[in-house]
Amino acid sequence: MIPRQLLETELARLHDAVLLTVEVNWADGTIILQTSAAHGSWIIVISGATYVQIPRNQPWGPSVCINAIRLQLPKQTLQRIELEMQSGDVISIEGETLSVEQRVP
Repeated sequence: MIPRQLLETELARLHDAVLLTVEVNWADGTIILQTSAAHGSWIIVISGATYVQIPRNQPWGPSVCINAIRLQLPKQTLQRIELEMQSGDVISIEGETLSVEQRVP
């Protein structure tokens, strides 16, 4: 498991990254977020997902870019990640584990 502080530092680098896809594997509860930024592409994997909310109301106008990412620990055994999009929408996911992988161009 990645230490929380390191994970938060890595996720902060995704400001202005493009959210390319959100893939949900219902059978095993895995959610994969694929992003692309000037300094490489990133994949965020949430395993054991128990909650996902993906609004696309675009209250601030259309955008595919990430504004900020926040981590929360709402329960002892679950992690929560929130992606605030530059459209004003907030994507929220809860799961058992969270991992981040950078793919350098």
